[in-house]
Amino acid sequence: HASIVLRRRLPLPSHAPRGKGWGWGLLERDHSLSRRTTPGEPRATNDIDIVVDLPLGRCGAFVEALGADFEADVAELRRAIADGGSYNIFYLPLVTKIDVFGLGASAYDESEFSRRREIGVGGTGERLWFKSPEDTVIRKLLWFRDGGGVSTKQWRDVVQVLRVSGASMDRGYLETWAARLGLTALLARVSGQAAS
Repeated sequence: HASIVLRRRLPLPSHAPRGKGWGWGLLERDHSLSRRTTPGEPRATNDIDIVVDLPLGRCGAFVEALGADFEADVAELRRAIADGGSYNIFYLPLVTKIDVFGLGASAYDESEFSRRREIGVGGTGERLWFKSPEDTVIRKLLWFRDGGGVSTKQWRDVVQVLRVSGASMDRGYLETWAARLGLTALLARVSGQAAS
């Protein structure tokens, strides 16, 4: 599994204080991970998305920690993190693209990152950090709205997350952030579709 290889190769301390090192969380999941680790229906994906709490001064150490199996450029990564964008790293042995997103500065970005969950993957003893189901719904609704409300992939993903994980989700958290981010109507619409 590409994500398991990534975890083995990246010494990313999960409990490093902000500003002292780096932290990370997996946004999307590799389609080969078991269903119990993912909040929605598994589907084929072309990449792996991670969010990093990475100070600009640590970009060089981050790229160095990746090693020779990864293609990454320190200057481009630093520029993407500084601009609030994303940067593509490639894991060459499996020709896997990894989208690295810098942790945003909004209250929601902080909440989303702090709620990531460490979950065991398969029988390997490996553990990965995953976004919570609630935050998967909120983030994908933001992407859907910000993309003009036309992404059937984002919408379908939200419907599936609600169908698979909806009964165990923290509805108070979901509704609070939907209201704060102007997503209440979209959340109601997608929840209705998920229930049908």
